[in-house]
Amino acid sequence: MTTIITRKGLEHWSGRKVPPELALMVDGKIVTWTEVMQNRRARQARILAAKRHFEPLRAVVLEVANYGCGLMGGWQTMLYWIGGSCWVERDGNYYQSRLMEIFPCGLLSFSFQTWKKEFAHLYERRRQCGQPVGVAFLWKRGYELSSEADKIIRA
Repeated sequence: MTTIITRKGLEHWSGRKVPPELALMVDGKIVTWTEVMQNRRARQARILAAKRHFEPLRAVVLEVANYGCGLMGGWQTMLYWIGGSCWVERDGNYYQSRLMEIFPCGLLSFSFQTWKKEFAHLYERRRQCGQPVGVAFLWKRGYELSSEADKIIRA
């Protein structure tokens, strides 16, 4: 357990004047005003840095579709949000395992190719060229994805 004695408390209990640079004592260790101010400045810098680099919470559309053309042939996964998008196979490999966690689709294998086909069938929203197109909605902040906004807000 930590014991903190303030400057006034030290003067009261010891009955002597305390040097002006002493701020408090923590577990018998003297803490000076210089150290207190350095800690305050460091804390303020961390808070300001977090405010400057704040990523807004965004609604994201996850779409898995089968394309028959030569350029993007096969099952493809896309993430769309206002102001941007991500082609998961090309640009966002770091999203693959997280998407498989959020939407397990009852699969025992951990192949992303198998997961895409199963996702399209389970979350079918429409059909394209006779194949189902799976659509789901997520929340995104930075590179973090979640099916519920509360999980990202609390983190």
